[in-house]
Amino acid sequence: CSHSLRLRVASSLSRESTTRVSPCKQNGHFIEIDVTIDTFILLYFSKYIYMELISYADFAKLDLRTARILSAERVPGTDKLLKLFVKMGVEERTIASGIADFYSPEELVGKTIVVIANLERKKIRGVESQGMLLAAVNEEDGGVVLLTLDKPIEDGVKIG
Repeated sequence: CSHSLRLRVASSLSRESTTRVSPCKQNGHFIEIDVTIDTFILLYFSKYIYMELISYADFAKLDLRTARILSAERVPGTDKLLKLFVKMGVEERTIASGIADFYSPEELVGKTIVVIANLERKKIRGVESQGMLLAAVNEEDGGVVLLTLDKPIEDGVKIG
């Protein structure tokens, strides 16, 4: 449902009690969900809750590197997918990313971004993606912002 979430929770609720939550009104019908106050708090503050902790050893498995975007193009037959050609040190790679709603191919050329270089290759809508770029997603409006660097640096540099 594309309608915004409207919640009413009584301040006197205990942790064991439930309330009715009506997240969507469509064609005059409400969808009702029973939730405990703990679940309500979790849903309300979910943008402030982080994923489970991982060990340093798990983090160290990620090969994060700088990459310079050499060229970019829309993927035919898709609305959101761009095919990026990036340079990481001595090698060039193709990365598919669903950022076409937020960036035009022309504005990406020359940017230095951060990529996960050791991610398994994956075919996305006919394009073999050889990594993943990192971006932040604004939960308020769904906007996407690429992770870039604040000073010029060579492409292919390991981030750690």
